[in-house]
Amino acid sequence: GFFGAGKNKEEKQKNKVIQKAQKYAQKGQIENAVAEWASLLKNKAEDANIYNTIGDLYLKGNLKDKAIDAYRKACKIYTDSGFALKAIAVNKKVLKLDPGDLDSMMSMAQLHKERGMVTNAKESYLAIAEYHIRTGSHDKALEAYQKIVDMDPKNLKVKLSLAELYLKEGMVPEGSRIYGEVIGALLEESRYDDAEKLCKRLEGTLGSPGANLRYMVQIHLAQNRVDEALECAKQLEERGEQDPEIAVYNAEILIRKGHAQEGIAALRKIDRTAVTEF
Repeated sequence: GFFGAGKNKEEKQKNKVIQKAQKYAQKGQIENAVAEWASLLKNKAEDANIYNTIGDLYLKGNLKDKAIDAYRKACKIYTDSGFALKAIAVNKKVLKLDPGDLDSMMSMAQLHKERGMVTNAKESYLAIAEYHIRTGSHDKALEAYQKIVDMDPKNLKVKLSLAELYLKEGMVPEGSRIYGEVIGALLEESRYDDAEKLCKRLEGTLGSPGANLRYMVQIHLAQNRVDEALECAKQLEERGEQDPEIAVYNAEILIRKGHAQEGIAALRKIDRTAVTEF
């Protein structure tokens, strides 16, 4: 009975504060209304609902910066307390007021990722990457793109953006590796024209001088353009590039040109353990 009476007294006091705040808000006295709500934080400093309400009040009074500050506090408490959906809802309020708020974009991306909302997480990381590109922070953009690729390895569009950034940053081996993955994926999907266009666009930019030629051999063979494949293979030979991968291509070219015995003999000379590596 005694403890119940104390609780009822506390609730009554809280209701009085809320009623006073509502009256101030109706009169347009936003700062006074906020002060009433803020007085409740003396006993509940980590009450996200109160900060959220304060944010709404500031928004009503067109005090955008103060609203964002209150929403951020609410979001942090919701996040720390495990209320992800509420944190996401508050982040949306911030981003509506300031679409370029990086902290909220980062928070949204992480929250979506943790909840398994992959599509939403990718959208958030894409927005983060675009933000960093606009501000010239390419290293941060790379991190954001890489997170998307990690979640969605088949997203070729994002992979291309990632590869282009690597090259801009002078990270040629990394960019070449990603471009190779994209071209390989295009070949697997029988998108030979797209693979060829990409190879031509990248001519001279990839790390290995013969990187494009290797891809072009595969593209030509896939489309049964044996003479073109042979020409690329010769250019590789002129560059002094020779390894099991190229040896397999040369053997296949021989077979397709009608020199089956010679091609089979060439295949037999290749180290099988090395062939399985590419």
